[in-house]
Amino acid sequence: MLVYAAGLANKQNTALLDEITVSPRTPPVFLANAFDDFVRIENALLLCAELKKHEVPCELHVYSEGGHGYGLRINEQPVTTWHHRCAEWMRINGWIGL
Repeated sequence: MLVYAAGLANKQNTALLDEITVSPRTPPVFLANAFDDFVRIENALLLCAELKKHEVPCELHVYSEGGHGYGLRINEQPVTTWHHRCAEWMRINGWIGL
């Protein structure tokens, strides 16, 4: 699970860094981010696109607000429910029980 996926894209936010390698053997990935996070959304978008290219299971949730550092703290912002989406994804894929 990557929440506020940072440090994956080049300075122009146009490509993943050379040291970020994705292959069909890359484990499945769940990503969550907020548009108003200072960690640019391109990090998550580029990684998700590369995972899809290699047919690696991936789920990406982008929330309109939430900033950075919301973690597992619950408040009125929908972004703080990301862990519920992650648990659903894990159940659907058979990695955890009901």
